[in-house]
Amino acid sequence: ESSPPKPRILVIGAGPIGIDAAVACSFAGFAVTTVERGKNIAASVRDWGHCRLFSSNELNHSEAGLYALNELGVATPPKAHCPTGMEYIDGYLEPLTRCLEERGAELLMQTQVVSIGRGSQLKGDQVGATARAAAPFSALMANDAGDEWRRDGFVAVVDATGSYGNGNYVGRGGVPAVGERKLRADAMDEQHAEAAGAKPRVPRSVFFDGLPDVLDRHAASFLPRAGTRKISLALVGSGYSAATVLRDVLELAASRGNL
Repeated sequence: ESSPPKPRILVIGAGPIGIDAAVACSFAGFAVTTVERGKNIAASVRDWGHCRLFSSNELNHSEAGLYALNELGVATPPKAHCPTGMEYIDGYLEPLTRCLEERGAELLMQTQVVSIGRGSQLKGDQVGATARAAAPFSALMANDAGDEWRRDGFVAVVDATGSYGNGNYVGRGGVPAVGERKLRADAMDEQHAEAAGAKPRVPRSVFFDGLPDVLDRHAASFLPRAGTRKISLALVGSGYSAATVLRDVLELAASRGNL
């Protein structure tokens, strides 16, 4: 007698939270489908992979993730070590992805979830009713080629799309500054192109809504153009990301004699 099919869960985003959630759901007995817009897992982490986390591995690893590493025979990264983004991917997220593949989990790359619904119910149907809560989720998906398809029957959806690259608007009162929306759209297109494997344009867009690799990959965007000695740079924010960018810009300028 065949066993009943496993309940299915949809995880949107194959970053640190999405991969860890997918692993935990798989070990809990669910069939997991993970959808990732980028060409590789952890596309956003790769964008700032040159930066070092200020949290240690002990805070970045889950119980399910550590169990998966043990199942694979992969050494656990040192608890007290604060890895770079790429070290975190190579030592933890990539092995977890391999674990998911070995367990038969589905991973759809260069794919995005366009819309989610509750079976045949409209948005306003059965609001607050048990019948709505019992209805399985449906998702419309699309790949980079423009193909679309619908998947039904998910008992739950995990939104792990994250917030990287979606910073606050810089205009007065939190309203977009004039021309800001286009700059953001152009920058996001370039980020997605890089995640898909394209080489960054030299120089890249004047707008970065993330952590640029000032000292290497995006250095040309932070250097004066031919025939000039200085550039103007507006740094918005005062957190760890802003401090990291400022430190790298000063280091780049000093190394090129522009400070």
